This record gives sequence, structure tokens and C-alpha cells, in this order.
Amino acid sequence: MLSTSNVIDALSAVTPGRDERRAVGSLLQDRCEALILLGPRSPTSHLAGLAARMPVVVVARAVRHRAVDVVRTDDDAGLCLAVDHLVGLGVPGDMSVVGYDDSRLAASPTSRSPPSPRTSSSSPTSP
Repeated sequence: MLSTSNVIDALSAVTPGRDERRAVGSLLQDRCEALILLGPRSPTSHLAGLAARMPVVVVARAVRHRAVDVVRTDDDAGLCLAVDHLVGLGVPGDMSVVGYDDSRLAASPTSRSPPSPRTSSSSPTSP
């Protein structure tokens, strides 16, 4: 974590026995001045309420509210990189991508589509 002389870094985790609101609450008790939330599941209204109190950045989730800043990854490109990496390692047999909707990627003229999660698989090619 980045730190300067006047910044204190804090981390609060969600666990099976500790939900997101409680994790955020512990940071608020410690008087944090901003939040970076990784894939939060809280409703947008709750995130907006937090953002009314302090800067809030949400990572890896779409949130449509002007007070909440969002950082998203390029999941399509990341999946292609992961498949290419496994093929490059010579992973034997078939690979399946589970739980991935490739409909957006398949429509992209500049990207190679990964295997469909339900019906397709790919076999690494031998060099």
C-alpha cells in the first residue's frame, strides 16, 4: 500500500461471519477519510450514502451514481490473456471457461473469442 507521512492505511475484510456493512463500519469507526471497495455487493443507494460522507471508489463493479467513482477491468481482454497463458504453458487436454458470458467479446472485431462456457472447449495446440 502507498503511504505518506500523513496517511494511515487500513484494510477491513468481508468473511462468512462478517458482512460488508460491518467491514465498512469498522473503517468508519477508525475515521477513515476515503474508501476503496473491491467488488462491493451493497446497493447503489448505500454506496451513494457513503460517497456523500467521503470519497468512495468502487473497483470491479458497475455503479451508476455520480458521487461514486468506479474502476473497472477489461474482463474480455483479461480472459483472452489467461487462456493464451495456459495454452503457452502447454496445459494438456481441454480447457473450459465457466461462468463467462462471451457474447460481448464475440461481437468485438478486434478480439479473439474465448471458449463458450456452456458448449465449447479448446485444446492447446502443439508447437
